[in-house]
Amino acid sequence: MAPIRDGKKKYGMRLLLLLALPVMGMVFAAGCGGNGSESATAPTNTLDTRTDVIILDESFNGSTMEVSVGVTIELTLEGNPTTGFEWSVESDGAPVLQQAGAPDYKADSDALGAGGMYTWRFRVVQEGKADLNLVYRQPWDKETPAAESFETSLEAK
Repeated sequence: MAPIRDGKKKYGMRLLLLLALPVMGMVFAAGCGGNGSESATAPTNTLDTRTDVIILDESFNGSTMEVSVGVTIELTLEGNPTTGFEWSVESDGAPVLQQAGAPDYKADSDALGAGGMYTWRFRVVQEGKADLNLVYRQPWDKETPAAESFETSLEAK
């Protein structure tokens, strides 16, 4: 049976690649357009604080950034609750940040055991410095170091 399952897996990956290539091409083409004055440098972890919502993901881990009072920070991290691991907020950045409700979780698929994305929302409510720290671990096992962590330092102005 293993060769049949491996064949399905290979077929599924090929199908995924075939579906993803046109999308990747459109993204690449959109990024290459313009008047020629843009540079071709890799993206950096910079924020546009002129918006009401700032989106953060794992690429901002370890970063330091400035934010404006009044914006909402949306932090999205991968996780899989079926493994017994979960993200927990170790430092919520209070009093500068205020968590807006419980995190949302959206599975990547309907398959049993599928991982997905957790999203937290924090509102910047006052000026100052704040650290936002989350850890990914099995909550009953406090002795073992966290499997993953996310940390960022913020200065609200």
